[in-house]
Amino acid sequence: MPTLIDHASNEVSRLEALELAARTALASYRGEQLDAKQSYEAALADRVEREAAVAAIRKALGNAEVAPAASSGAEDLREKLVDLRASQAAVLAAKQRLRAAEDELAAAESRAASLRTQLQQARQQHEQASARAKDIEAWGAAVTTGAAAGVPGAAAALASAPEFAAAETKVVVALQELRDRASARLAESLAREQALRDHLIELEDSRDGLLGAVPALERALARADAALADFARRGADRLREAEALLASIARRPVIADEIRDALASNPARIAAAGAEQAVEDEAVKVREKQLEIELFIAKLLAANPDADVDGNTDVTDLRSDLVTLEGQLQAAQNNYEASGASQELASWQADVPASAWADLFDLERARNLLTSLAAMVPADLINAVTTAETALVDGLVDELVVARSEALVGDTVAAVARKVARDTTNANESHRAALEGLR
Repeated sequence: MPTLIDHASNEVSRLEALELAARTALASYRGEQLDAKQSYEAALADRVEREAAVAAIRKALGNAEVAPAASSGAEDLREKLVDLRASQAAVLAAKQRLRAAEDELAAAESRAASLRTQLQQARQQHEQASARAKDIEAWGAAVTTGAAAGVPGAAAALASAPEFAAAETKVVVALQELRDRASARLAESLAREQALRDHLIELEDSRDGLLGAVPALERALARADAALADFARRGADRLREAEALLASIARRPVIADEIRDALASNPARIAAAGAEQAVEDEAVKVREKQLEIELFIAKLLAANPDADVDGNTDVTDLRSDLVTLEGQLQAAQNNYEASGASQELASWQADVPASAWADLFDLERARNLLTSLAAMVPADLINAVTTAETALVDGLVDELVVARSEALVGDTVAAVARKVARDTTNANESHRAALEGLR
């Protein structure tokens, strides 16, 4: 599969060949410009000499514009005037040649400078691609044969190990209701976090899509690289963190029976937790609908920047749904406040010893770490990077074909424009010269 290094190497080679050709052409244009300049200066000098000869004869003939038909020196003046007209025509031709040479030299210098810049950028991109390739190789080794390779299996084993079971039993026995409530809250928090990430990705893709395929492909590769790098660098550390959390739970004292009994199975507190959960459920629905509206409007404007957002019926319907959900949230909030659930939960939480809260938080953190680590598949991370890189290279090649075609057309148009401008100037000069009898 093609890699970014392959693409960068090909581009460097292509631009090096073009830059060399441009330098060779530039030397040729400079030679032509120098030759044209020397020819023009010689023509000017010849004209000055012939003008002086004509002036001397006219002075001898009494400053007559033309010699009297039968006067002495008439034939000599006529010959000198003919020579002068030829010299003036030569000056005009040399001037036009010099103008063309200077125009083409300027264009050649501009093209050579542009290619030098492109080549420098291509070399920088090759260096970046090489550095990235080394990182990818190191990260791939880390997740397949290095420190992170055994993390998924070790995490799965630890999640089933006696120490995890002991920690879970300790927390469940002491804080069954609070543990269930915390687990639900954590799951909801993670789901909202993932929803926000997905929302951001969709918005970024919508924005990047306006700029063509490549920006979105670059972002996709960056995400794949980041996922591989994150697991390679931090996977083992997270496993050690989970182990440390379980050890901390084991070291803390067990809650006394009388405290545990006071915390358990209190109907008022269970009802208060339910009322709080109802508020959170409605709040989640509101946030999800807000994200849906934001994403819909972003896509609408991406397709048509002048779209009438407020007049769009789909937007109107979505906003109406949001108003309904906000009303349901307010009702749940009112019920929560009227029921005294807030005070009941605060009292419940205050009765829980700090060590029990620490056990609860550490267990849920360890559970989340082990679940995510056990689900990691190193080969999938590497394949995702390879797939994203191949897609980006294909996109860059397609973009380069279009850019090269546009550049060729642009160069042709610019060359024709220069020629038209020169021809217009030359035609005006030739017309004036003809009127003056110079051609």
